[in-house]
Amino acid sequence: MIFTEKLESLKPVLLKTLKEFVSIRSVEGPAAPNAPFGTGVREALTYILDLARDDGFSVRDTDGYGGHIEFPGLTDEIVGIAGHLDVVPEGDLSEWTTPPFAPAIRCGCIFGRGVIDDKGPLLACYYAMKALRDCGFSPAKTIRLIIGCDEETDWKGMEYYLKQERAPVCGFSPDADFPVIHAEMGLLVCSLDKAFHRPPTADRNPDQIQLLSFTGGSAPNVTADTASITIECGSHTAYVTEYLTAWKNAHPDKYFTIAAAKTSISITVRGKAAHGATPDKGLNAISTGFDILSGLAFFHREVSEMIQFYNEHIGFDLHGERIGCGFSDEVSGKLVLNVGMIEWTDSCFRLTLNIRYPVTVDENIIYTPLEEVASHAGLSVTRLDHLPPLYAAADDPLVTVLMDVYRRHTGDTRTPPAATAGATYARAIPNTLAFGPLFPGEPDLCHQTDECVSIDHLMLAAHMYADAICRLSR
Repeated sequence: MIFTEKLESLKPVLLKTLKEFVSIRSVEGPAAPNAPFGTGVREALTYILDLARDDGFSVRDTDGYGGHIEFPGLTDEIVGIAGHLDVVPEGDLSEWTTPPFAPAIRCGCIFGRGVIDDKGPLLACYYAMKALRDCGFSPAKTIRLIIGCDEETDWKGMEYYLKQERAPVCGFSPDADFPVIHAEMGLLVCSLDKAFHRPPTADRNPDQIQLLSFTGGSAPNVTADTASITIECGSHTAYVTEYLTAWKNAHPDKYFTIAAAKTSISITVRGKAAHGATPDKGLNAISTGFDILSGLAFFHREVSEMIQFYNEHIGFDLHGERIGCGFSDEVSGKLVLNVGMIEWTDSCFRLTLNIRYPVTVDENIIYTPLEEVASHAGLSVTRLDHLPPLYAAADDPLVTVLMDVYRRHTGDTRTPPAATAGATYARAIPNTLAFGPLFPGEPDLCHQTDECVSIDHLMLAAHMYADAICRLSR
């Protein structure tokens, strides 16, 4: 292929650029001038657009909400490759072997937050475009590398971008798995809420056990890796300490620490972060926290009721069966439930859920049993976000092209198109599917500590992206 040697020659540049790109902490933050998703995301967007401009590409910055890098074709039809530069928070730094924003190469892999989700694949597509252009490739359709800035949160940036620019006629998103994702489960984010109207101090009894706060998690689409609980123990500090020690000894697979003051105890629970689409790869610190609290008798009855509700209807269930949402279908499998965050204080209770539901199921069919079960505990359900499912038949022309590219480069003729609980920009752009970068059987470290990508696999993906761009832009 015309681009093969050129792309290989760009490997050192790709790795150097990826290190610089990953070193920018592009976690969404407070809005600032020309930086609607925070200064870190703005810095990353400026970096990649400046890189492309210096390499001779035309670029577009849509007011900090996103942008694109363009390789003009003979017509104004557009092939879109949609990736993102924002990343999820790094979580517990002590769990990282090397700092998440100081990328390091070892054992043939590059480590750092975003190397696989999605900065590495984004750059693989960029250098695939550059290799094609530098080899003299002349596309019939215009090629655009579309850059999203808030894919890990609300997708407002892509919504804004598509209001400013024409949508592509086809394309792919390098933000999932190979060989090709032809089904993406529906995604909804909601919270279970309750307000408490008791006076802050009037009904406290210093001789009783009371929950002062329970907080945890960093984002809805990440399995909570930490949770903090503060208990007022009154005269029962010794008893609570003894109970917690016994619980810890009985559960060697769970980890938490205790800090005792005169009449109070603070508990820090450690879990394991994982992508909200694959919570089975993690350990939810919020669920562990509720399990720990289940053996204590609290002064306020509603506290005990909340603990009982959680352990009975959620607990460590990852498929929503205990809360009445255990739906599944043949195309995409079982519903996936992730508990992302909790905020529980004297005045309020809020539990944030991230749910991936089967492609043949309607959003309201999920909410009906969820709202019914929640109402029995005095909880209201707040709908926060929703992405409808995506599905393309196995014989869809785009599926056929991308499958052919995958098979040609890997020799794998057995692996069929896949379904995922993940969500990619393929949902936002018509006639677009997720394509790579993870290969079948490869560990998925998205949203986890020590996120990494095999350099050989990243380069193979870059060659496949170049081939796909050739095919789609003819």
